Amino acid sequence: IARFTSVALALTLGMLMPACGGGGGSDDGGNGGMNPLTARVTAANSSPGPNTINMTASTSGANFTVKVNVTGINNFFGAAFDLTYNPADVNFVSPVTSNSVLITQGGGVQTQFNINESAPGVVSVSATRVGQFAGINVAGTSELLSLNFKAVDTTSNNPFAFGTAANRLVETCPTPPAACTDVPDGSLTWSGGTMSASG
Repeated sequence: IARFTSVALALTLGMLMPACGGGGGSDDGGNGGMNPLTARVTAANSSPGPNTINMTASTSGANFTVKVNVTGINNFFGAAFDLTYNPADVNFVSPVTSNSVLITQGGGVQTQFNINESAPGVVSVSATRVGQFAGINVAGTSELLSLNFKAVDTTSNNPFAFGTAANRLVETCPTPPAACTDVPDGSLTWSGGTMSASG
């Protein structure tokens, strides 16, 4: 198994528990039951270049899905990171991994996803291939995974970000027996987004 697996699991300790929803927040979004909330998400980088991990999103009322994408990374084997946001305005609902490039272009190679709300406002993620295999050449932009959220209060600026460099990791693996490599964080672009909600 590539070294990524143990490193990523160390970064995301405790994520083997099933993902669970976030903390408080009423069903009416905290706006007194007046109007239902409508969430909007604006990506910081809608045209990512090579060596980028970025966010895009889709919304439906108070519910929204943050898609984490990979762009232009050769021999991509996996990634680990913390996705951070203000939990006063948002509840984490669930992950979706079925459309991951690790699966759709994986050629039947085993994959491992560990996704958990490790603290209020922090979803810790590890997504990787498993075993002695080469990574995937992601030439354009492909989905790594999606995360479902629900807005629970009005906000004009709730930043969604990829945590700090200390909690971020991308690993690339050429064809074995060549060694896998941790991509230097300074060689990558991590682009988040901003969520707003009104009612």
